[in-house]
Amino acid sequence: MATPNISQKKGGIPVPKDNEKIDSLLDLVHLTRQTMGDNQLENEILALFLVQCENCHHSLSEHQEPGELKEIAHQMKGCASSVGAWRVAQKAALLEKNPTQQRLVSHLRDQIHLVANYLKSMVDGHEIDANSH
Repeated sequence: MATPNISQKKGGIPVPKDNEKIDSLLDLVHLTRQTMGDNQLENEILALFLVQCENCHHSLSEHQEPGELKEIAHQMKGCASSVGAWRVAQKAALLEKNPTQQRLVSHLRDQIHLVANYLKSMVDGHEIDANSH
C-alpha cells in the first residue's frame, strides 16, 4: 500500500496534504499504514480509540480548570493523530493552546461526538467492541 501524502500543520499535528482526507472523520489509509494492514490490530486500536473518545467527551462535559483541559486536549490530540482522526486532533490542539476558551471545549466535544458515532456506525457493533477492553 502506498504511503499517504502527509505534511506538518500547526501544533505539530501531521495532516494529509489532500483536503479530501482532512474532511473525512477518519483517515483509514493512515490507520492501515500504522497497523501494517493488520485488520485485527486496526479493530483493537479503533476500539481503544472509541473508549478514549467516550472518556474524553465525558471529561469535557464536566467543569475543568484550564490546566486539566490542557492535559485532556493533549492526550486526545495524540490519540487522534495516531489513528488519523485529523479534525479531532486539530480541535484538541487548539484547545491545548487556548484552554480558557470555552467555545473550543464545545468544538472538541462536537468533533469527538461525530467520530465516536462514525466508529459505532462503521462497525455496527460487530467488529469493534469497546466494552471488551
